[in-house]
Amino acid sequence: MEYRIEQMSATDKSIAEVKELLHITFPNRAEKFSNEYLKWQYADNPRGEVIAFNAYDKEGVLAAHYAVIPVEMLIDGKVTKGVLSLNTATHPNHRGKRLFTILAERTYSRAQEMGRKFVIGVANANSTHGFLKNLGFYLIAPLEVKVGVGSPFMTSSYDKKNHIFYDEEAMRWRLRCPYFSYSYKGDTIYGKIDKPLFHTAVTVIPDGLSIDQFGLKTTSAPLNLYVGFGDSVSKYYFKLPRFIKRSPFNLIFKDMSNGELPQMTTENIVFHLLDFDVA
Repeated sequence: MEYRIEQMSATDKSIAEVKELLHITFPNRAEKFSNEYLKWQYADNPRGEVIAFNAYDKEGVLAAHYAVIPVEMLIDGKVTKGVLSLNTATHPNHRGKRLFTILAERTYSRAQEMGRKFVIGVANANSTHGFLKNLGFYLIAPLEVKVGVGSPFMTSSYDKKNHIFYDEEAMRWRLRCPYFSYSYKGDTIYGKIDKPLFHTAVTVIPDGLSIDQFGLKTTSAPLNLYVGFGDSVSKYYFKLPRFIKRSPFNLIFKDMSNGELPQMTTENIVFHLLDFDVA
């Protein structure tokens, strides 16, 4: 094989190497992929360090990268360990060599060896087909994207549905994301970056946790964006017109439990913007 495949460790050197590849692959998102941001994702997660594989060419240059990070889900009332599909990048000079598929298969195999039971992710329109056809995922549904006023959450979104599980430690880590600033109003947490004119309602505070635990500032949050799935959304929220909406975010799932887990459907799962990393 013309490429050397290696599992990545979340060292400062390897993180800087991945950052450079991400900047080349996604130049319009270079501001987001800082060393600080990748260290937060790959090394600081209390659920565990990143599980990732890299492909190097004959000169030792990083040609492709794929990563998942550990997460936990409450599935049928039981905390279940899995991974969240995250960053994937192939250098423009090395495309068409099946590197994404090779690295993904290695990553999932390693995650399964470590006792992880599923992979959950959000794929855009271009990548969804590859996940479904080549990597054993199934499509749950596209995420809803709506804009409105006030909190979009009408009822307790987590009630009787499968969802990403947060204890206090995991929530503290998630709210330390270097790319976003977080605030709250009522029981809703909002995220914001500098450029958008509105806040994004990222989650309703889970049962057993309190807003007061996390030292967030309050916000008026007059105009808000909702990106998610499975919630009862306020009547004051409306779908974005097609001409300004991005390509759909598709919620996908891969069962690695040998049949232990139920099928994830539009009826039994809730997923919030806080649970993934597309913004």
